[in-house]
Amino acid sequence: MFQLHDSQKIDASDPTRFRVLCCGRRWGKTTLAIDQMKARLTIPNSRVCYVAPTYQQARDIAWEALRKELHQVGKINESRLEIELVNGSKLVLRGWESIETLRGQKFDFIVLDEIAMMRNFWLSWQEVIRPTLTDTKGEAIFISTPKGFNHFYDLYNFQTRDIDFKSFHFTTYDNPHIPRDEIDKAKKELTEDRFAQEYLADFRKSEGLVYKEFNRFRHVFKKGPKEETIINIFGGVDFGYTNPCGVITIK
Repeated sequence: MFQLHDSQKIDASDPTRFRVLCCGRRWGKTTLAIDQMKARLTIPNSRVCYVAPTYQQARDIAWEALRKELHQVGKINESRLEIELVNGSKLVLRGWESIETLRGQKFDFIVLDEIAMMRNFWLSWQEVIRPTLTDTKGEAIFISTPKGFNHFYDLYNFQTRDIDFKSFHFTTYDNPHIPRDEIDKAKKELTEDRFAQEYLADFRKSEGLVYKEFNRFRHVFKKGPKEETIINIFGGVDFGYTNPCGVITIK
């Protein structure tokens, strides 16, 4: 048995239907996921699903811990990574590479772990995963450490468009069980962007930048200058020998 630390309890106690967790490494993502799945499985006849980027990761990350926690109250199918509990509830673990196998099923609760690593996320979410939660008005937790400004960044900001979504941000420092001096040591060894992404759970584009100082929150504006402001206008073209051509107007 394990107990949640304070920042994990913040998410665990939130009633929002779809919770998005942006967390630093070793914050305790899997521990929280296991706690939430166990809580849902106590409800008779519940169907719970855990999804990792690959089937092997599902086995390596969560299976052993879940098996140890539930072996006394359920029937274990080792080859299929499934556990059937005596109260009629069922837990299944799957890999994102075979997400189509969930098509047509229904669940009460789903955990999607390491979202940033899942390819074609929006397509599979909309066509496969979301419909499995319709009959039951099921809930989901989306968990990941950032990986640039990809689909996980869009998902993290989805709370501004849908009241059923709520996002949480926690760093590795928020886990009291990780020595701070070890995190500080990693800070000295890693590049600033890598440390910010992996430990501070900060969205960064760490590769391919010409100007490393660029920050989309500081340098991108939705509103343009006032009409009476005197400005210069420049045009730029990147013909894109390996990537699509890009044309931009700069004021």
